[in-house]
This record gives sequence, structure tokens and C-alpha cells, in this order.
Amino acid sequence: RQRSKDVTNTLANAEPQLVDGPLGKMNSGCDAIRSGWSHILALVRSDNDSGGGAMMYGWGRNDKGQLGMVSTERHVPVPQLLKPMSNAIDSSESAISIQSACCGAESSHVLDVGGNLHSTGWNEHGNLAIGLDGGSGRQDCYLSWTVTSGVRVVAPPPSKAERKLFAAGGAHLITMVT
Repeated sequence: RQRSKDVTNTLANAEPQLVDGPLGKMNSGCDAIRSGWSHILALVRSDNDSGGGAMMYGWGRNDKGQLGMVSTERHVPVPQLLKPMSNAIDSSESAISIQSACCGAESSHVLDVGGNLHSTGWNEHGNLAIGLDGGSGRQDCYLSWTVTSGVRVVAPPPSKAERKLFAAGGAHLITMVT
């Protein structure tokens, strides 16, 4: 009981703090912030970005692989430049050029400039849209980025200007093509 009261008092008296590192500077280029249960992603675009993708920083909990760092570092206290890599499209590993991102409770998802959705983190309920084991034999956590393979239930209407929307919650991921 005492521990719970201490945590409540600490949170009630907490003061906002500047984010350490490049994101805490004026004109950082930060374009978007996404938050999971206890991890954060920030997308940074340069002034001369010509559609080549954003840089992504992440910090917070990583015990389920939600930052996609391939390490088992449980907590990342300050923003780290994340370099998501994927080898799921072909046999060579390559950097993911990020268009946008979202967070689930303990997962992260990025849309690359080619329209592919990549996911990492907690997958206990299949919430990464890669099946329950993704072929790895491990069913709960993924420490690296994997292209999703979710099945489209309803085909979208034909469109010349296709746009992908995606969002994640506690134990689910939804994508929609408009």
C-alpha cells in the first residue's frame, strides 16, 4: 500500500522536463511524436526532405522489443536514433525509409515510403499482423522489424491516389487503404 502511495505522490509532484539530446533543441525537425504504454517514437525530418523518409528516435521501455533495437536493453532513458532494418522483403537486410509511425501498448509500427508496414514488439495476441509466431518459433516478442502480413478482409474501392492509414491499440493493429 505504501509503495502505491509513494508512486502517486511522485507523479502528482512531477514537473515537465526537456527531452535530452537533439530532440530537446529548438528547430529539431521533430515532425511527429507517438506514444505507447511506456515507450515513445519521434519522427524527425530535415528541411531538405524530398520524400526520402524520416529519421526516428525512440526511448522508454524496450523489454518486449517495442523499440526494435534488436538488443534486450529493458529501458532506454534518453532518445536514441533508431535505424530500423528489414530483411523480410528480400534476402538482403536494408534500412527502412520511414514515412510515418504509430505505437501500440508494447509495439511499434512504421510505414515505409514504399507502402509496406513493419512492426516490432509484443505479439502475444497476434497484434503485429504477422501471425502468432511469424515463423520464428517465438510467439510473444520480436526484437527486430518484420513486414506485416495481415489479411485484408474487405477490398477497398479502386483508387488512383491510394493512401494507407494505420493505428494500434493495446493488443491490435488496424490498417486501411483509402
